[in-house]
Amino acid sequence: MLFFTDIDNTVIYSHRHPHEGPAVWVEAINGKKQSYVSERVFQFYSAKNPFRTVPLTTRALRQYLRLWDSFAAFGWEDALIYNGAVLLRNGTEDAAWTQESLEISREERRELMRVRSAFEGVFGARDVVAETPFLFYVKTDAVPEVMAWFLREADPAKIRILRNSRRVYCIPATMSKGAAAERYRQRFGYDGFIAAGDSEFDISMLEKADIALCPAGMSGFAARGRKLALSGVFADRICDELEKLAAEFALNPA
Repeated sequence: MLFFTDIDNTVIYSHRHPHEGPAVWVEAINGKKQSYVSERVFQFYSAKNPFRTVPLTTRALRQYLRLWDSFAAFGWEDALIYNGAVLLRNGTEDAAWTQESLEISREERRELMRVRSAFEGVFGARDVVAETPFLFYVKTDAVPEVMAWFLREADPAKIRILRNSRRVYCIPATMSKGAAAERYRQRFGYDGFIAAGDSEFDISMLEKADIALCPAGMSGFAARGRKLALSGVFADRICDELEKLAAEFALNPA
C-alpha cells in the first residue's frame, strides 16, 4: 500500500522541539544535532511493514540528503523533493520526472522568476534562497508582511504562496504535493494512497488521499476519503494508525 508522508513535524522534529523519552538523531548540520525521530518512530519504520513509504517534501536536494542515511535504513527507496518537482530513486534524480516537471511548470516558472526579481528589486536579495528552477523562499522575521506582499504581487493562478514560522515560499501552482502524489501513483500503477501531513503545504496531498492522516484541529481541507485527525505526538500517532490500517486491510510485511 502506497504511503506518502511529509517529513518535518510529521516524521522528524527539530532540536528546538521538546521531546520526552528516547530519541534517535537523524540529521546534523556542521556537526551539530539538528533533527530527531522518537524511539517509537525509529522502531516502526525500521521494521518490515506493508507500506511503500515515499517522503514528499518541500526540502531541496541538499536538505534531503542530510537525512539520506537514516531514511535508507528505513528502506525508503524513493523520495519526492522540491514539493514533488523532483523524484529521487535510491538517491539518484529521475531525469524523466524532472523534465516532465519542467514542461508542466514552464509558464509558471516565468512568473516565479518575475516575482522573485520584483521582490529583490524592492527588498534586496540577501534573504532570498533560490532553489532553482522550481521554487524560492524568503527568510524573514516579518512573515505576515512578506506574505501579504507576495499575495499582492504574484499571479494566484500560477504561483502558490505558503508560509511557516520563519519563511515565505513561492512555488509553481502545478508543483503541489497533491499533483506529485497523483503523478507517482499513476506512473507506478497504484490504485490509491494514504498520506500524512501537518501543514498547509500538505493540504493538496491530503485532499487527494484515500486515507488522510493529520493532527487534531487541522482545518482548511476536506478529504476525498477517510480523514483521521490524530491527537498527541503526531509522528508517533501516525505509526499507531498505520499499524491499525495494516491489520484492517490484512496487509503483510514486505
